[in-house]
Amino acid sequence: MPMPPEFDIVGWLEETYAVKIRSLSDWLEVFERELDENLANGIISLKSVIAYQRSIRFEEVSFKDAAIVFQKALKERTEKCVYGDKSLVLPKVVQDL
Repeated sequence: MPMPPEFDIVGWLEETYAVKIRSLSDWLEVFERELDENLANGIISLKSVIAYQRSIRFEEVSFKDAAIVFQKALKERTEKCVYGDKSLVLPKVVQDL
């Protein structure tokens, strides 16, 4: 399976798995699907690209708070897709936590 483009992981997952990601629950479902697939193919670790842009320290947040921020990220992604901006969306929104 080819690697997703850094600028639109959500779009790549939607296309690859023929799903629509409209919520954090949708994201988690397709992420687990991709993870299971990769585990079956011998993956041995995960890498967080966001670690290159900010501290790797992640604070615990409630699912509700994470879902709110995720919705903001999806909205921003949609707006950027309309204008053709291929910048990273999630790292900027994660900083709002």
